[in-house]
Amino acid sequence: MPDKRILVVDDEPHVVRTLTFVLEKEGYQVLTAGNGEDAINQVYESKPDLMFLDVMMPKKNGYEVCGELKNDPN
Repeated sequence: MPDKRILVVDDEPHVVRTLTFVLEKEGYQVLTAGNGEDAINQVYESKPDLMFLDVMMPKKNGYEVCGELKNDPN
């Protein structure tokens, strides 16, 4: 399997653990973030191939994260 990075963003630790377990079992490299601000930082730092993004989170919600990333030309 190709080395693909997936970012899991959720403020519920059990959701992060469950998704991380399943994705790593399938061979993916999993990055995590617990809020919207950390998610944006992870995207800029790690350039994941895919992101699982919760909507209701502290600091920035999922819609704000999507909007910010969508408006960034990079």
